[in-house]
Amino acid sequence: MKNSFLLWGALLVGANAATLAPIVHAQNTNTQNAQAPESPLSGTQWELVSPQYPGLEKAPYLKFTGSRLGASVGCNSMGGSFTQFGGNLAVSSLISTMKACSEPLMDAESKYGAALAGAKTIELSADGREMTLSGAGTLQFRLVSGTPPMLADLDITKPLTPPAPPVGEPPFGEPPVVVGTDANSPSGLNRNGQFRVARTPGEVTGTLFVVRYGAEREVAQNVWNAWPSQNPDLILYSGTDGAGGYENEGQSLWQYDWKRGNAQKLAALQTMIANVFETSANGQKLFVVTSNDGGAGFKYVSVIHPTRGLLWEARNVSLSAIRNETLALQILEMRRNVMSEKMRYVPLKNILAR
Repeated sequence: MKNSFLLWGALLVGANAATLAPIVHAQNTNTQNAQAPESPLSGTQWELVSPQYPGLEKAPYLKFTGSRLGASVGCNSMGGSFTQFGGNLAVSSLISTMKACSEPLMDAESKYGAALAGAKTIELSADGREMTLSGAGTLQFRLVSGTPPMLADLDITKPLTPPAPPVGEPPFGEPPVVVGTDANSPSGLNRNGQFRVARTPGEVTGTLFVVRYGAEREVAQNVWNAWPSQNPDLILYSGTDGAGGYENEGQSLWQYDWKRGNAQKLAALQTMIANVFETSANGQKLFVVTSNDGGAGFKYVSVIHPTRGLLWEARNVSLSAIRNETLALQILEMRRNVMSEKMRYVPLKNILAR
């Protein structure tokens, strides 16, 4: 069917709805001069080695270009965006044309597309010529063309809580941060030994305990999630006292200082916090927060300053990367039955200047 597309694992947004929409202090961010972040995978093409789907005339391929990826098993063309954090991988908005093919091809395409969309971690061989993606299954590839990538060369701000446990030893990543109690740890601490969120069975929030210098403190109740800071004496956490939102789902972002023994509320949002990224611009610390709207299903990206609070917020966008003091935002649009993605680059220095 011409001009028809299938979307794996993402919400389709109506025509003209998915546009960059700054909520706070809207003004021109001069994004045209920002440079796109580039992964070491960019410019490489891979051939699937395992699994081997029956009924295919040739091996499926996977190609990376910039922050985009393309794939096919020999029938429809699939495409989407990817984000990499060390050994962590996130594939988003994977879409496909929908022409009819033979049953073996359609079956292989369905399985291959689902495995790509659910990929969470990436592992490379020492020479960079073999790659394994894991998550919703395991995909093993061999390099066909392009420079063998080295994950150690990836210059990207690491999330405080990686989207998935990294694979292998450095340079593939540090031990993952586990939010909440860890079933593998008798103490219930996260694997960094910094905090735990003790939840009653059936409850989504709990009590935050922080451990430092052999002592444990009860810091806050009704905590959704927690993240360690680059400063070992600080812990970030999300609370229930947000700014309303759909069915009062909004959450707040707090910072607890172990040395001072106090907690500071940094911002109140109308959305549910998904992740927190610590970065800096012009020598100032900033927190980039990704969140979700449970009502309309929109994704948000917010920039929060430790003392100035919420500086900027955009909806209908996904955070692709933070690099060179610039936000790379992904926008999904549907026009004339064709799904497309656009990238917007927002310099953090422009947000600080507001």
